[in-house]
Amino acid sequence: MTPAVLLALLLSAVQSGAGQAPCPPEGNAQSPKLQAFNVKVNRPDPPSDSDIDDTCTLEAMLETGPDQDRWSDSNGAELTGYVVSVKDGGLQSADCFGARETWIYLATDSVGMDPGHQVVVVVTPAGRRAMASNGVDWSLGALTQRYQGQFVKVRGWLLYDFQAQKRAVNTAELASPGITRATAWEICPMTAIKLETNPFNE
Repeated sequence: MTPAVLLALLLSAVQSGAGQAPCPPEGNAQSPKLQAFNVKVNRPDPPSDSDIDDTCTLEAMLETGPDQDRWSDSNGAELTGYVVSVKDGGLQSADCFGARETWIYLATDSVGMDPGHQVVVVVTPAGRRAMASNGVDWSLGALTQRYQGQFVKVRGWLLYDFQAQKRAVNTAELASPGITRATAWEICPMTAIKLETNPFNE
């Protein structure tokens, strides 16, 4: 076996995760609180119609005021909004720091460029792999090209990200340049997305 062939095989093994133990639902978090959070991040099944909280719209999520108890993470939601940006969400313990999340920032319209008026929708590595197995590309590049600057309808589970409390308008103690979102509530994981051509005329 030539060195070039050996190198190619090694690179293929690294990219496919061969030889690595599978990441459990709780990820590699150490604290019980984060482990429980990661289990919710890694929910494998999409919310059913009966799981959807019809009162949880994008406008309702953007309502100001303390909102830790406003929604339930046992429910899902379906939001219609404008994709302001699609960003690299970094490596997270929910995937054992193995692959990167993607964060989609939704606003009610194309002028909602202030992060304090945006809601985060999370595409998890597990969700991306599940879609890839069905021939659907949810990579950062593909999502950006198809959806950024467009109105969409997204669906997924509601999740309160306690790690984002200090960066969210509704729960931060003081307004600061570190604000990145309106609320620590997010759609995570996202389980469906589609273009919405007439968001106000359903």
